[in-house]
Amino acid sequence: MPERFRVHNVVNGDVTGTVVQVGEVVVQAGRPTPRQLPASPSRFVGRASDVAVLADSPGVHAVVGIGGVGKTWLAVHWAHAHRHRFPDGQLFVDLRGFSPDQPLAPAVALRGFLDALNALDVPPDPHAQVALYRSLTADRRLLVVLDNAADAAQVEPLLPGGSSCTVLVTSRRQLTSLVTRWGALHFRLGPLGDAEPAPCWSRDWDLPGSIRTPRRCGGSCGTARDCRWPWGSWPVVARCLPRRRLRGSLTSWGSSTTRTRAPACRRCCRGRCAG
Repeated sequence: MPERFRVHNVVNGDVTGTVVQVGEVVVQAGRPTPRQLPASPSRFVGRASDVAVLADSPGVHAVVGIGGVGKTWLAVHWAHAHRHRFPDGQLFVDLRGFSPDQPLAPAVALRGFLDALNALDVPPDPHAQVALYRSLTADRRLLVVLDNAADAAQVEPLLPGGSSCTVLVTSRRQLTSLVTRWGALHFRLGPLGDAEPAPCWSRDWDLPGSIRTPRRCGGSCGTARDCRWPWGSWPVVARCLPRRRLRGSLTSWGSSTTRTRAPACRRCCRGRCAG
């Protein structure tokens, strides 16, 4: 055959199934490595001991605590600090387990993960999708952050395959079946201790004069005890302060304010804040 009639077939990229080609076929490049983490909290302070021991090995790690204690901030901060350990990507989803909206269906979250992993020929059957997800993640070094989970049933279809992935789950509930069925490690997160560094969020806020701002204390309050926030060490309540100006019931320094710190947050942001 003359040289000018010879055809050299070339396929560039990953292809699933049969390929019939004439000449040169270039398959469009896949999506980039998923980097789905939210931005790292810019005012994250304290929690040094918690950050040091959280998820120090691959596997499933559940961060459990009451609403507003700072579970999401801790998980996202840790994830950014250790993302170099996960060269194959970081997946993140808010499962909305305790938000005013309906909890996110695991099938919806799973399909988002499959798309992020550039899965091809996704089967319609939900169980087959779970199997495909586990096959795609079996040999990868991935970080999967499942935030605000309602229960273990919402989490289990999203657990990757293999042993090289790390999963961080945050929830207000004790996810017992994750321990019994998946060997998860539970990490209970409490309020900031009195010796933790003080947040001093008020440095950038126009707060009522009844609250000690850095202008009044010179920015020298070094611990949560020194700063004397009326809500103790509840990051989510302090995070919600800019949503409205504080009113008399919240600016009082009495014990009633301390007792109602969590309901005050719910009234302030109507539950939209994550914790």
